Amino acid sequence: MLINQLYQLTINIALAVFSVYLLNAYLEIFLVINTNRNKVLISNLIFGVWQLSINKLIILPQTINIIISILMTILVASLAFKDNYWKKIIFSLLFNAVAADDCTSSNYKQTNRYFRK
Repeated sequence: MLINQLYQLTINIALAVFSVYLLNAYLEIFLVINTNRNKVLISNLIFGVWQLSINKLIILPQTINIIISILMTILVASLAFKDNYWKKIIFSLLFNAVAADDCTSSNYKQTNRYFRK
């Protein structure tokens, strides 16, 4: 039982780290990264903690999860990147649209963070 929980925690941490990596890789294509590494690190930590906690720790309605996820990606784009504010919002919304589409089309319950039943 303890090994299963440890295994599950390891998978959740890996998924959160991968989510942070994907968000940064996606936004670096379109936006200019900020030279202040502290802002980049803080925004990535906040997003990583959100991704880690949305799976098991925080049980909220689906719409609230989507809204908070959108706000988190906008926060990362605002702190970690320096570019036009509208570009940050648009590319953050597009990232969430792709992530929500992946979660619903994969039909995998563990990573289905947006649409829980």
